[in-house]
Amino acid sequence: MDRDEPQKQSRASQLEDAMTKQLRQQRNPFLRPIFAVAAIGALFMIFGLVIQMIADAEKEAPPPVEPENTHLTVHGEGVCLHCTLALSTQHHRAVRYRGDGNEETLILLQEHPEKDMNLDYFCNGPTPVLVEGDILVTNSLRILQAKAFKAFPEARK
Repeated sequence: MDRDEPQKQSRASQLEDAMTKQLRQQRNPFLRPIFAVAAIGALFMIFGLVIQMIADAEKEAPPPVEPENTHLTVHGEGVCLHCTLALSTQHHRAVRYRGDGNEETLILLQEHPEKDMNLDYFCNGPTPVLVEGDILVTNSLRILQAKAFKAFPEARK
């Protein structure tokens, strides 16, 4: 029995190695559909994320600026909504003027770095100004886009 014992162990080891090799070569038939479902799920997730990113980008896009097709020349007072009128917590340039029927009207000015629209004209009390431009409508706000701007700080009240 001693002679047969090493041969039996050798055969058992060879059989074990052969079975291990055979099992490794076989593929699990259930893995292929699982990988297909996982790939389809990943594609749907990516597609959903792209749609969500597009929707978020549309939400963040600034509203379109529509010209009101109104050209306006105003001789009024340059005022700051924060300093002069205390209507806002931030500094915004505006023009206050007397319109039709002697009614006081306030219109915001669009920022123009190339124009001499110094914030001192607006923050240091009402300053007489002459502004010419077009009215734009954004988020139901009327904003005057100045084409020409002239301040008269020496005539301040």
